[in-house]
Amino acid sequence: MAKEELHANAGLQERLVQVEAQNKGRLVGTPQQVPNAGGYIKSFVTEVEEVYYRVYSGDAKKGRYLTKIPPKNSPLAKGGLALPDANQAEYIQEVIVPKGVRLQRSRALPAFDKRGGMEQFEVINQDDLSKLKFKDGKPLNDND
Repeated sequence: MAKEELHANAGLQERLVQVEAQNKGRLVGTPQQVPNAGGYIKSFVTEVEEVYYRVYSGDAKKGRYLTKIPPKNSPLAKGGLALPDANQAEYIQEVIVPKGVRLQRSRALPAFDKRGGMEQFEVINQDDLSKLKFKDGKPLNDND
């Protein structure tokens, strides 16, 4: 299996410092504009079928950001994954990721007045989303 291992881009870190300085420590913008991947970044192709987890709100029952360890509650999910305000982490779902899907592993960067720091996995190829099995979501508690 070919693995690509990347370290956080120094230019990205410089841009984060500039954005935080301009916004008094708060990363602002739409989720598409705010950098979200930091720490040790690793791109890989799954070798076996595995279970991941995804938190969401409303009808957003499919998406490309996953985590390997299910958050215990909604506040932990929102803070640790630095979710935008539109995602209130009302539900958690299991996602079955089959063999052969390219994922990028990273740490969620601080954004939207949230600390980040949790491990996250992004489905890199949009076409791979149709290969994933998104199970029904279950309510994610607001408390421990």
